[in-house]
Amino acid sequence: MKNLIKISVTSLFLLFLGTTFQSCNTTKNVAEKVDSKELQIKLRGTWYLTSIDGTLATDSFKGEIPTLNFDFDKNRINGNAGCNIYNGSFELIENMYNPSPMVSTFMACPEYNQEPRFLELMGIRSTLVFTNTTLQFVQDGKVVLEFAPLTK
Repeated sequence: MKNLIKISVTSLFLLFLGTTFQSCNTTKNVAEKVDSKELQIKLRGTWYLTSIDGTLATDSFKGEIPTLNFDFDKNRINGNAGCNIYNGSFELIENMYNPSPMVSTFMACPEYNQEPRFLELMGIRSTLVFTNTTLQFVQDGKVVLEFAPLTK
């Protein structure tokens, strides 16, 4: 009988600990989520590319530097991809960016650039992360695109 009481008390204690740790973990995850409306306010305006795959945009684009604009009324994005104009639709759930494939004009680009890679990355689901005033597109734990706001 004494052993049965010890086992019961031990089991209850372990159950209590497991529930407590699970609750703490759940609270942490909820606190890390970003409100979509707050994010929409931060994303307003034109953004210009500062890096792609860890390389400075000025090294990857020898003409125009790509830009990005969000239109939350129509859930569309558009901008200059370095040579061609692009656009597409997207969905933003918290800080998860879910795009459609990008479409663009098809002009010949006289300058070397990473436009195909840029359009590819813009068309892949990403987590949006803000650090100070930069906007990062994170895919598989790696920052693949980084933007800064265009000041007027």
